[in-house]
Amino acid sequence: MRGHEYAGSLAETVTGKQCQQWSSNSPHKPNTDFVIGANFPEGNVTAAENYCRNPDPNFHSGVWCYTTDPRVRWEMCSVPMCAANGNLAAVSASEMTYIVSGGALYSTHSLAVVSSTAYAWC
Repeated sequence: MRGHEYAGSLAETVTGKQCQQWSSNSPHKPNTDFVIGANFPEGNVTAAENYCRNPDPNFHSGVWCYTTDPRVRWEMCSVPMCAANGNLAAVSASEMTYIVSGGALYSTHSLAVVSSTAYAWC
């Protein structure tokens, strides 16, 4: 599952929009079919704060969040890749696959192998 395991503190979308608190209904009401505590690495919606997450078990394209912009319901987040030792990885665009969906650019990988080294989201 791509992004379901991400538990970092990034709270900004690829276009720089601030993420909405997952427990908030404003400006966007979260989809209650999947925005439930069990779908967050923290175990509850409140502890997930406004961090980029992927609580949707049917969405496999990365982490995202509802935005605080009333005109933009949600956007993808651009989470950096880390090497197994936790250091930020220098992964070039040519080494990763990016796709455009709904005007948002995001990585399609939750784990990538570059130059025989395993990388995961930081």
